[in-house]
Amino acid sequence: MITKNIFFIDSGVANYQALIDALPANSEWFLLNPDQDGIEQIQAILSNYSELDTIQILSHGAQGILYLGNTVLDQHNIDRYSTQFGHIGKSLAPSGNLLLYGCNVAQVQKRDESIRLLRWRPGLNIRHPAQKVLLERTNRANATGQPVL
Repeated sequence: MITKNIFFIDSGVANYQALIDALPANSEWFLLNPDQDGIEQIQAILSNYSELDTIQILSHGAQGILYLGNTVLDQHNIDRYSTQFGHIGKSLAPSGNLLLYGCNVAQVQKRDESIRLLRWRPGLNIRHPAQKVLLERTNRANATGQPVL
């Protein structure tokens, strides 16, 4: 079986086991160690993968901030990770996407400022999944009575 979708889940996400249990078939997941740099963990793991359709990161966030492991990723330190993001991008297929899910990450003064910080990174095709998540919440809430995310 060829893996096409990889999920990285920050261990600080409440009830992360329920998210893991609901992941689609043919996906792999990795739980980020809270005592290590999350970006470096992701890069190290992805060094063994190529031609991925999606890399999906589920974490906590704040206004313009993404928490990954013991890393607080924001506009002040994102440049430090440009090499790692380049390597992460190489694991994606040409049409592959990096999807970021983090509470409040996109709540910034300027629309999509936090996502825009990553958008120019070589090799990364960033998508803001907010509309997709809202749609999935709505559809799954109608089908099961409870939203998944």
